[in-house]
Amino acid sequence: MEHDVKNNRLDKMCCCDEIAECKCVTYAIQNKYFLGWAFGEIRNWLEENDLDRHLPIELSSTEIAICTPFGVLMQIRPSDNDQLGMWGGVLKTGEQPVNGAVRELLEETGIKVQTKDLEFIEINEHDHQYANGDKAHFMTYRYRLKLNYVPQVITNEESVEVVMVTHTILSHQQEFIKRMLGELDSLK
Repeated sequence: MEHDVKNNRLDKMCCCDEIAECKCVTYAIQNKYFLGWAFGEIRNWLEENDLDRHLPIELSSTEIAICTPFGVLMQIRPSDNDQLGMWGGVLKTGEQPVNGAVRELLEETGIKVQTKDLEFIEINEHDHQYANGDKAHFMTYRYRLKLNYVPQVITNEESVEVVMVTHTILSHQQEFIKRMLGELDSLK
């Protein structure tokens, strides 16, 4: 049975009750009421129906580490306060994770690969809060792309710069660096 939360009052009420009980827009709720809807569409619907638009929404996504002989290529993401990040993004409805990784890599870097070129590493679950207060709970499929060269990478509104990371921070120094970065943020 297909639900219609836009036009059916009963479905709207049931959906609102389920979301209020879960305090999250779960995968089950999305599959039942919002199949094919984008993140922003769900956010707007929550707000229009007097629910907290910042309730977490469960999303599946990909991240790809581009590994070269000289280090790992990462992007600077303006939407995440200029933090370093891997390439990737939210999967489309019904999209297999590896296919989403191939699509995102092409869209965000211009690098064209095949699914066999990506090595699955792990699934990572994490919560993320965007600058506007929106929240998401991600199930992220992480992949590695090993290249024997440094590729030419395009940048766009999602990634304004490419950085080659060649060293890790010693584990006992990570907390210190995090505090120092936090103090830099307070100086802005």
